[in-house]
Amino acid sequence: MEKVVASQQGKIRVVLNPAAGTSTSDEVRAVVEQAFGSANRPYDIYETKPDDDLGSYLDQAKSEGDGLVIAAGGDGTVSLVASQLVGSGVPIGILPTGSANVLALELGLPQDLQEAMDIIAGEHQVHDLDLMHFGGRHYILQIGIGIDSLMVRDTSRKAKRVLGRLAYMVTLFTKFIGYRSRRFTILADGQRLRPRAWQIVVANAGTLGAPPFRWGPDISLNDGAVDICIFNVRTPFSYVRQIARVLLGQHKNDTHITYVRVQERVTIAADHSLPIQADGEIVHESPLQIDVVPRGAKVIVPLTNDSQD
Repeated sequence: MEKVVASQQGKIRVVLNPAAGTSTSDEVRAVVEQAFGSANRPYDIYETKPDDDLGSYLDQAKSEGDGLVIAAGGDGTVSLVASQLVGSGVPIGILPTGSANVLALELGLPQDLQEAMDIIAGEHQVHDLDLMHFGGRHYILQIGIGIDSLMVRDTSRKAKRVLGRLAYMVTLFTKFIGYRSRRFTILADGQRLRPRAWQIVVANAGTLGAPPFRWGPDISLNDGAVDICIFNVRTPFSYVRQIARVLLGQHKNDTHITYVRVQERVTIAADHSLPIQADGEIVHESPLQIDVVPRGAKVIVPLTNDSQD
């Protein structure tokens, strides 16, 4: 982490996803105005729309190199903003208004809108984030191929609004019916693997939906690497048992889970095409190629006890 800083100087740009589920656009606007309007800090708010050009909006932030960009939305919104700011040094503040907000949980950020804004507007630290480059964009959390991508694809927006993170679990258990493992070909920094698996996750963050559930024990957002998690049991009953072990945190020494650390590039192909989810959004069909981008973005996080001494 970088040194403790107060709220950045320069213009504040807010990227607001009005489709994110836990706060309305008016609520976000009110919190932003209360934090910055009364302090005479210049800001503007950009509401995202399908197929719009966020890059043009953020080009000025990159060229100025100061200020900050606030992402008000879910994990997909944050990764979209990070993708536009790679290497710029402009910090990203997070107002978590999505249905999952996995990155906020991983970073120790509050889920409450006002509390999250208090961290952005007050004293905080700036944390470096590694990124994953895939399909012309950068992603932060996980890229998955297997049953989790089917879960993401088939969980409706209505269900997410009503049930929040629970909506994904409901869909997940319906997908077990008739699901079978697949054969994959993996190249991990040149190492070739041919596992049969029901799920593969390329994880830059360990959190699985909500703490204390994690994909693996040693996955970090800023270690210059990603971890391939290969889940290779073969029967529906074994899927359920393995997921239970993951949820209970008992999978660290599971012989049916293989972890492979990658520092540069990983490619994954399935014998039969499957959808791919990246940071909670369906983005592509397999195969996929991911390049690791160490310290590609900066994000605002709470002060730690050590930083306040």
